[in-house]
Amino acid sequence: IIIGSDLTYNSGTWRVLAETMGAALKPNGFVVYLSLGHSGFNVSGELAGFLSVLESEGLEVIDEKSPRWPLKGVVSSMSQLLASCVNPSEKVVLDANGGARVVILARKQRR
Repeated sequence: IIIGSDLTYNSGTWRVLAETMGAALKPNGFVVYLSLGHSGFNVSGELAGFLSVLESEGLEVIDEKSPRWPLKGVVSSMSQLLASCVNPSEKVVLDANGGARVVILARKQRR
C-alpha cells in the first residue's frame, strides 16, 4: 500500500508518478487513486489530465463494467464506496471544494 498527499497538484510530477505506479504494480495488481478538491483546484480537470499521462505509461482505469473489476460483490462502483466512507459533515466540505474522485488503475492488458 502506498499513500501520498497532493501527488498530482503539480502537473510537472505526473509522468514520474505514473512511472512509479506502473513500476510498483504486480502483474495483476491495482492502484486506488483518490483526488480531493480544495479551494482554487479543479479536481475533474486534474484527474482528466493525470489519466491521459497514465494511459501513455501503459495504465488504464478499471471501472465496474470491466471484467477486471476487483471489487465484485463488495461495491458496485467507486462512487458507492466513496459515499460509504464520508459522513454528512465531510460531504458538505467536499462538495463545497469540488468533490472527490476515485478510480482504480491497472496495467493495460495486451490483446
